[in-house]
Amino acid sequence: CIEKGLVTGQRQIVDATHIEADVARNSLSGLVRLCRQNVVRDIEKQNPELVSKLGLEAPEIVKQDRFGRKEECLEDEVEEATKLLDAVTAELDSGGLKVTPDLVKDLELLEKAVIDRDEGSKDRLVSPVDPDARMGRKESKSWTGYKGHLVVEEDTEIITAVSATPANHNDGTQLKPLLKQQEKAHDLVPGELSADKAYDAGANLEHLESKHITGYIALSHKTNHVDTSFFTVDDFSYDPETGSLTCPAGCMAPLTRRAVFHGRMSDKKGTVYQFRPEQCNACHFKHKCHKTSRGRSVYISYHQPLYHQMKERLQTEEGKAAYANRSRIEHKIGDLTRYCGMRRCRYRGLERAGIHVLLATTVSNIKRMAKLLWEPPAIPPPVPVAAR
Repeated sequence: CIEKGLVTGQRQIVDATHIEADVARNSLSGLVRLCRQNVVRDIEKQNPELVSKLGLEAPEIVKQDRFGRKEECLEDEVEEATKLLDAVTAELDSGGLKVTPDLVKDLELLEKAVIDRDEGSKDRLVSPVDPDARMGRKESKSWTGYKGHLVVEEDTEIITAVSATPANHNDGTQLKPLLKQQEKAHDLVPGELSADKAYDAGANLEHLESKHITGYIALSHKTNHVDTSFFTVDDFSYDPETGSLTCPAGCMAPLTRRAVFHGRMSDKKGTVYQFRPEQCNACHFKHKCHKTSRGRSVYISYHQPLYHQMKERLQTEEGKAAYANRSRIEHKIGDLTRYCGMRRCRYRGLERAGIHVLLATTVSNIKRMAKLLWEPPAIPPPVPVAAR
């Protein structure tokens, strides 16, 4: 495709689509029971007499177990699983059981199913049949499995980079790996790139800037976590040249400090601007800004200039046209899922899911390449009957 001029990197589009895993959905109680069943069967393979000695029986899985509600028998299943884990640990310590790869794997899955039984768990096991699959959600849609990520040429719809992740992974985390993948494989760096708001992380905008890639990425709508009716950071005027911040009432923040985050947000960089109490308490906009008697504080990201630049770029006619063309990737996703079998994974495990994505996108590329390069064969005109 590169040799024939179908891939130039002039403008590309990045997006992701969901892929259903080759597993059945289980209720939480059914999941714990299924994991418990696998552990008991591992013990039976080694020492059938030990199963009787410990009073263990492989639980039977029925349809009601798979699709039962969370409340049904969950605590009983957790209690049985805890007893099983304790019994197996004791037997491993005493030498009654040998450590085998299958037993270790199934014990880890059972322990994870018990620990992650809360519905709010973000990395909850969904099936011991495919331990890498996860629950994914997008707006009102949910699925069990994976995500397929791809980069597509806007003009020709040729796919230039792909990857697969568990369904609970954020789309934006794959932007840099995908661009690095095609740069390493084909020395291909796009001139322009469009994407939806899932890719608007500051680190992504910084990467595009460092590679001199003009981005057309939609920005997420900012909200105030204290009260949705309060002013957001977008309502404040930030001047990157002077490093000053002005509120909607026209007051400039006199104090600044370095932002400090902990845990998974510890890599965030930025500055906190602090307004004085006497500025805010006398302001006629206070009812739209904050509730406390202290002055309003506003966090400005280290990447704020890049956000501002992206916002202005999307408001230009060129930016609007480029972002409107982003919908072309939906044609490609439709072809992949409807005609190339990518909607449901043929294999189990993340590595094999990656193979599934690669095969589907390869087939789609071959079809598209053939359509763009095929020329009707030269058919000679028919010879008149008299001339014969």
